[in-house]
Amino acid sequence: MEVLIQSLARIQLGTNGDTAGAAGHFRSSDSDSPFGPRANYAILNSILAALLFASSSTAQATTFNAASPSLADVRAVIASAANGDTVAIPAGTATWTSTLNVTKAITLAGAGIGQTIIRDNIPRGRSSSIINWTLQASRPSRMTGIEFQNVASSESFVGAIMVVGSESDSQTMRIDHCAFTNLLVPAIQIEGALGVADHNTFTFSHSGIGIEVKHNGWGGRSYGDGSWADRPYFGTSKFFFFEDNTFNNNSGVQTGGNIDSFGGGRYVARHNIFNNALANTHGTESGGRQRSVRAIEIYNNAFNFTFPATAGQIRGGTALIHDNVYTGQ
Repeated sequence: MEVLIQSLARIQLGTNGDTAGAAGHFRSSDSDSPFGPRANYAILNSILAALLFASSSTAQATTFNAASPSLADVRAVIASAANGDTVAIPAGTATWTSTLNVTKAITLAGAGIGQTIIRDNIPRGRSSSIINWTLQASRPSRMTGIEFQNVASSESFVGAIMVVGSESDSQTMRIDHCAFTNLLVPAIQIEGALGVADHNTFTFSHSGIGIEVKHNGWGGRSYGDGSWADRPYFGTSKFFFFEDNTFNNNSGVQTGGNIDSFGGGRYVARHNIFNNALANTHGTESGGRQRSVRAIEIYNNAFNFTFPATAGQIRGGTALIHDNVYTGQ
């Protein structure tokens, strides 16, 4: 903070408050020139006040330690946490039989893959997620260092980690350094959220979808209509990103463990390793009122197959696919 404040003190602003772009309006030093712009100290003081407030807010963030990985203990500490806090789950194994609902912008941090293990034994139905996470406006949320395993006996189309958000108010989700092992449900289901899943390991033994991405409510509309009425925004952050992950499909069929998307969904898959798995889409023809996927980018991935398979399928939307490596049968 000290270095940043000292640097800001040297910024000189033009008389119209222009801080960038125009020559002569943003210089580190014009003190030797009698005609140079003078510092606008009112604006500088406002910037410094905002930085000091942000620093103070960050310093007040608290880490709450759950007594165990049990659902009851994790719920208890989340109840005490506030936006910006961290809830730490210790090493150990716990079987959860109901959903954990998170409605705060917190970091949920386990002790690492193979250390903090949550086993899914939640009854199947419309609310059968292990974690249902609703994002908060203008705040980031994060889940890291947890392994999810299966002990349930039936499949479901509801994601193990359900992330509900919006593209319109700067809320984001990061899921990183987690493992999803042989779940009988999609590992992650994105419902309108933006963010990233990185450095995770996904292992699937069933033939269903591995990850599901939808942006049904984009632009305040339904069924993906708003996403289709909007631009694709290629090259921007208006996607959910999957990067530096490993996908292992052990089901023996091409449909298992894939990333899939519809309902105006938008995702980017890059720098991943797909073993017998793919990045796919669903189309408008799939049934019901929902629209197809809207836009995807798939690049710099490695796709490895040990059984005959195609390179994937695009059933709707617009796709940029390039610089991938495909090996196998």
